[in-house]
Amino acid sequence: MTTKNLDAARELFKKSELSGDPTEKRLLFEKALDLLDSLEENPELQNLIVNIRRSNIRSLLKTLPTLHHIAIELWFHYVLLLIKLRADIDVVLNENPNLNDNHNNFRNLFLDELRDIHKQLKSN
Repeated sequence: MTTKNLDAARELFKKSELSGDPTEKRLLFEKALDLLDSLEENPELQNLIVNIRRSNIRSLLKTLPTLHHIAIELWFHYVLLLIKLRADIDVVLNENPNLNDNHNNFRNLFLDELRDIHKQLKSN
């Protein structure tokens, strides 16, 4: 079962990376993470799981600039995913500082809109 879950996670990460649909990309990525999480109790696989997770986080960070056209609702789901992966993202960004701009630009994509919403809510 362990090998099947590992293979299934790898396949889901691959499908996520190849998907042109941002919603599908995120959902497949999260399903793959869930499968990896189900294997974390196996100490023999710890290093492999960490490497697979971080490798795919690196790939996700590389694709963030292609998601500049998404709706704010989907952006929010991605931001929640990035928050969930914060510890691994920090490691990946330290190893690949060239990805910092991708990460920061994506996080800030809707900041102006959120500030406007906040101002409107405060004034009401």
